[in-house]
Amino acid sequence: MKVAFFIHSLEVNSCRYRVLQYLPYLRSQGIDATIHFYNRSWREKLKFYDTLDRYDIFFVHRKLFSPLEFAYLRRKAKKIVYDFDDALMYRSSGSKNPYSFTRRLKFGYMMKRVDFVIAGNQFLKSEEAASSQPLS
Repeated sequence: MKVAFFIHSLEVNSCRYRVLQYLPYLRSQGIDATIHFYNRSWREKLKFYDTLDRYDIFFVHRKLFSPLEFAYLRRKAKKIVYDFDDALMYRSSGSKNPYSFTRRLKFGYMMKRVDFVIAGNQFLKSEEAASSQPLS
């Protein structure tokens, strides 16, 4: 099995705790796990996205994509797992405004279209469940 992990960086605590610590175990179990970073130019991103069909799982840690970018990823990736451990659907940690309409839209769009979600706690799980419900 081949898994592409999409993370911010090796230095971010959340990445170390939620992804990097598991790599030795996964590799010992025969899983081909590779790390990719999301701070790239558009050309580099598209080049990487075009390789997603080589992986069984595309594991995204915390990154929210625009609907257009995510639609492209969805066509390329076989399975997408989304992992998050903060209420990132509301705002960026550096923002002064406690609510972001665009972040909420991105989050809801993605939750309806990923194959599996790993939420860091019960509150986040309930937010994911509410976002993945069909609109009435």
